[in-house]
Amino acid sequence: MITRNTVFLAFSLFIIQSCVKNDEFAIDEDGNLIIVENDNNTSNQTDITTAPLDLLCDGLSSDSYLAFNLTSNLEYQMVDLNSGLLTTHQVVSTEQFNNQTYFKTTAVNDSNTTDKYYRQASNLNIYLYDTFFGQERLLIPGNPSVGETWTENYLIPITYEVVSLNATQTLANGCTYSDLLKIKVLLNTSFFGHFYYKKGIGLVCADGQNGQLTSYLTSVTAP
Repeated sequence: MITRNTVFLAFSLFIIQSCVKNDEFAIDEDGNLIIVENDNNTSNQTDITTAPLDLLCDGLSSDSYLAFNLTSNLEYQMVDLNSGLLTTHQVVSTEQFNNQTYFKTTAVNDSNTTDKYYRQASNLNIYLYDTFFGQERLLIPGNPSVGETWTENYLIPITYEVVSLNATQTLANGCTYSDLLKIKVLLNTSFFGHFYYKKGIGLVCADGQNGQLTSYLTSVTAP
């Protein structure tokens, strides 16, 4: 049997190694396909912001849908409701791939440690660098519009669709998040779940096929 740690086929719609389970497949927060168990824009990467508000509920003073992963040293935690694992994420450095600079986020839980690499291009597209294939993948469009779709082909095609720009979620962390970017994920043509992104924060939660939450943001610590 192929385990989760065997191969990550990269969104990048981050948890965190939190995954939505589905028979032989799982997808993490970046839309990476897990077998269970090019845009040429360039931009010099700088911190999106360093001005904290109410970090957990309001996030940073940034228009980025992945602000927490583009801000050095900021630390946040997310819980995977399937496994119960609490994963701590922190931007620890920047690294270069193919002449592009990416923020390196290290995610640590009781099961494993993983590194992921993100950048925001000049057109505001947010990319995840896929170290397995040595290329970057679109995680979040810079100016998303309802109905917008894109597809990544791995062992099976994974399609992402923007279904809302103003979704709302009230979570057990005490926050009600509004104006969320809601992205639907399809494996082949089968519905898999949704990711919910908040400007100034990033991923705040995800749900699965039954509409029940599979992960959510629990805490944030400023640099």
